[in-house]
Amino acid sequence: MRFAPSLPFNGLAARKSKRSRAIGLTPLIDVVFILLLFFMLVSQFHRWQTLRVSTAVQDSTQGQHPAVLVRVQAEGQLDLNGEPLSLAALSERLGALRAKYPQLRVQVQAADAVSLQTLVNVFDQLQAAGVENLVLR
Repeated sequence: MRFAPSLPFNGLAARKSKRSRAIGLTPLIDVVFILLLFFMLVSQFHRWQTLRVSTAVQDSTQGQHPAVLVRVQAEGQLDLNGEPLSLAALSERLGALRAKYPQLRVQVQAADAVSLQTLVNVFDQLQAAGVENLVLR
């Protein structure tokens, strides 16, 4: 009986083991795309806006302009000079007051437990009403 030489078999085994040791890029690319998808879903794409706030000391001429007080309660309730009103009605009321008094000053007083988002919503309504003279208390 004659046996075939074992050299080709050993060479095939060596080539096969080298091939199996190579690191595949497909799982790595899958992980990168999953991470990309995760961060895209978690991120929030908002247009950030700035609000100009003056820190200048009031002079005597500023006291001549009429002023209103907007108080923001902890539960998100609003009142304008002590009269309760909704967030949607705030811009309408201030727009009407600004039509009478173009130099209207608005003072915003927020309670300690008011969330930042509630204040931003109030500021958006003030901006929609065209308020330019704003004081934070």
